[in-house]
Amino acid sequence: MINALRTRSILTVLVLAAAAISANDAAAQDEKKPLFTTLRLEARADFEVDRTTIYDHPWGQSESNETTETPYGFRGKYFNLHAGGNMGDKLSYYFRQRINANAGNIRFFDNTDFLYFNYQPSKNWGLRFGKDALAVGGFEYDAPPIDILFNGYYWDMYYCFQLAASAAWTSNDGNHTLRAQVANSPYHYYMSPWGENSLLGYSLMWTGNMGHFKTLYSANLFDSGKGMMRYVALGNMLQLDKWNAYLDIIYRNIGGTDKGCYSAIGQIEYLPNDKWSLFVKGSYVKNEDHHGTDCLSLPNQKESYAGTGVFFRPFKNVRLHAFVAYYANEYNDYAFASLSGITVKGEKTLRCNIGATWNINILEAMRKRM
Repeated sequence: MINALRTRSILTVLVLAAAAISANDAAAQDEKKPLFTTLRLEARADFEVDRTTIYDHPWGQSESNETTETPYGFRGKYFNLHAGGNMGDKLSYYFRQRINANAGNIRFFDNTDFLYFNYQPSKNWGLRFGKDALAVGGFEYDAPPIDILFNGYYWDMYYCFQLAASAAWTSNDGNHTLRAQVANSPYHYYMSPWGENSLLGYSLMWTGNMGHFKTLYSANLFDSGKGMMRYVALGNMLQLDKWNAYLDIIYRNIGGTDKGCYSAIGQIEYLPNDKWSLFVKGSYVKNEDHHGTDCLSLPNQKESYAGTGVFFRPFKNVRLHAFVAYYANEYNDYAFASLSGITVKGEKTLRCNIGATWNINILEAMRKRM
């Protein structure tokens, strides 16, 4: 109830403010920038069928226990409010709120993805403060969650939206940006097993645009409460006319250990026109650390998935999608200290999904009615 009241209050204030600003646009002086340049709502709903086989067997034995489940039904996946604009010539802000806040132990601010101010003292330099995404490379990671149809365990477990401060330098042509960021660590989450205070992360990220080839590279250090997580993410994208392809390569490990986690995520997309997008996507993850020091993957986890999907936009504000994907996930459960106590667990899932995304530009809609 409290979350619902707060949500309605935020929406009411923003809509009224936007209406007042739109009504005075004609009388505003040319040199003044509008307080709202972005104000829109978006929502996504899916119908999904998952056929999952769960199994486990003791280490070194071929016999296993298996159970099969086939859950299905409609799900409301996202309901987001976007707002952004200028507060002067050099100061701007951006805000994204997931309105469908979960009840219970999820606090209201946890559903705020972005709430930051950006100060741009010059063409080349910028400072950013507030709730922000951690500066980590990779094109799957960089995409808005509402556009990700299927993904792996790491993507679901990564608490990427954190309070942060960063400084960025951009080249004169705007094609290259270096960002240095200090933020709360992704392990600093009150529901995480490593819930200690004062866990920080340090990131350096390069965003590059070389025409057909684009990069999202980062080097990161995150305090996990059990050591500093060393992290390298290399996102590579190739864009050719109607084709896009990316490959994300990620490696991470805890300082003091010689084994870590390797990830590769790739996608090829074909865009025949502005209404259709067809893609194939796959991933492979292997965590060689069996000590459980990384809460972003399971001990000795091996996960792979592959699938194909399609987007179709019949109308400007409506997008339809469908996909089918197959997952294979296996990890070790160390029930006892001895090797004989290890149980291998895993699951295999065939996932089929259809759905729709709806969005409305509130500012544009109000201007058309005036």
